[in-house]
Amino acid sequence: MMPTTFSPLFPPLNQINEPITDIRQFVLTCDKALGSAGDVIDTYELAAEYLHEQSGNKNNYAAYRRDMCIFLNWLWLVRKGSVRQLGRLDMKSFIEFANNPPAGLIARNTFAILIEDPAAGWRVNTEWRPFVNRNHPEPYQRKESSLRAQLSVISGFYTFMAEEDYCEKNPAAIALRRYGVNNVSNLGAVDADKEKALSHTQQRVLLETVDRLATLDPDTYERTRFLIHLGIFCYPRISEIASTNSRSPAMSQFKRRRGPKGVWNYSFYIEKSKGGKSRHVTCSDNVINALARYRRYLGLSEFPHPDETHPLFVRHKAGTHGREFGVRDANLGTHQISELVSKVFEETAQSLDSLEEFEEAREIRQLTFHTLRHTGISNDLEAKRNPNDVMADSGHSNLSTLAIYTSRRLESRQPSANLKDEYINSILYK
Repeated sequence: MMPTTFSPLFPPLNQINEPITDIRQFVLTCDKALGSAGDVIDTYELAAEYLHEQSGNKNNYAAYRRDMCIFLNWLWLVRKGSVRQLGRLDMKSFIEFANNPPAGLIARNTFAILIEDPAAGWRVNTEWRPFVNRNHPEPYQRKESSLRAQLSVISGFYTFMAEEDYCEKNPAAIALRRYGVNNVSNLGAVDADKEKALSHTQQRVLLETVDRLATLDPDTYERTRFLIHLGIFCYPRISEIASTNSRSPAMSQFKRRRGPKGVWNYSFYIEKSKGGKSRHVTCSDNVINALARYRRYLGLSEFPHPDETHPLFVRHKAGTHGREFGVRDANLGTHQISELVSKVFEETAQSLDSLEEFEEAREIRQLTFHTLRHTGISNDLEAKRNPNDVMADSGHSNLSTLAIYTSRRLESRQPSANLKDEYINSILYK
């Protein structure tokens, strides 16, 4: 039976890694009720990963969480469909719903999403509602800017799904255009053409910075150095290397097998990717050398044994709550990984500032772990690596998706743009 009332769906940032039984049960119930017509589990996992990209900024995360919560609840409980089926008229219906929500979904004040039950852990607060009307008894009303911001968040989600080969159309972007938004970036919109890979300068300074920090303070930064190398050279999604309730990535996911000439061939095994698929990511010497260096720092052999269970990224401090309370040698979750990357991006930005690369510094401060994936794939394609090999290593299902990595890096397109000037000059100055 389908749930009858909306659920928060995603916890606050402080509880982002906590297993919330009520939310999990809600999602499973929706999935069972809608079956294959709803794609609930896959959509929810993608939405969670999309939100994790905002976890470096508390305010951004809260705003994105709120808008995605309303959208997905409407999708499953009201529209009773799949995110891939929605069209322009569906988005119009969603807008009308969000502009005039049922009275039962509106609270007079903001209530905490979760409450802590001493016996059962974190539970959904039954007082929580997705909409708030502080002007009661006046009717609920929202500003047009709120509508535009919400559509921008949903449009960004569709862009994210397109990059993951999950959905091709973007009805939210169509709705934004029809509502006359001339400059959505000024309204906190997600720019579909925003540069998502590091520039060559940013990459160089990032790798130099993390090397310097790891040498000066190995206890803090050796782990981060390996994380950055893994992100760029193997380009996993953050969900593929972070600990979850059901999976704890281990060092033994690095594999090796001798080739015909006795040379070792290395790979990083990802046991569960989008749609439940697994894959072996081919490893270059750079990432294997980074692995060996990190393991030497940990006091381990340079390459893991096949049955080794040592976590891929270990905590430096014991967990303070949740399933890993008091455990030190436990894996990192998505939030911890995001924080490590944000911290080293800030250090890199400071290095760029010192080089007077102010625009590069400003930009890298806004980037996330997912940037490393875009960077690695873009690097491989620019290096003229076989696109089929890149597709297999990245986990994409078709070559057309790789176009997003080759078309957006401005510094790579600039030389060809200058050909226009050369052509015009040849005409003007014969």
